[in-house]
Amino acid sequence: MAGSTLIVPPLEEVFYRSFLYRYIAKPDFLSVPLNQFLPLPFLATAAVFGFSHNEWLAGILCGAAYQGLVIRKNRLGDAMTAHAITNFLLGLWVVWRGACILVNSREGRCVAIPEFWVGKMPTLPSDYFTSMLIWLRSSVLPSCCASLASAS
Repeated sequence: MAGSTLIVPPLEEVFYRSFLYRYIAKPDFLSVPLNQFLPLPFLATAAVFGFSHNEWLAGILCGAAYQGLVIRKNRLGDAMTAHAITNFLLGLWVVWRGACILVNSREGRCVAIPEFWVGKMPTLPSDYFTSMLIWLRSSVLPSCCASLASAS
């Protein structure tokens, strides 16, 4: 949960809101101000951001909201903060709802994976995360459960 809250938002926001939005507007992207609203880059960036996430509709809406923050405030930091809060709250929701299973990672520790992600087929080639979860479910989970059962 720490990685999705502290690492992912700054990386994604710099790529989508700073680079991609302005690059779609003009290849000399540094000449495009952060606070300039441009309809085509706005919609395209929100769509690309959304479709790179498993829940694509929520991703498109969040992408539009984050881009709107950047345009309104002329700062990436506000979008990074909003994105981090979103990811943190989603992580809390998954833990609170108990929608997790435990899988054994390579380091030998258990990590929480939302149960509703496991077993879904990737909808996009870029949905590598879902593919990884399918692999975890089929190969790592059985051995993890066996070792947890024997430890009881």
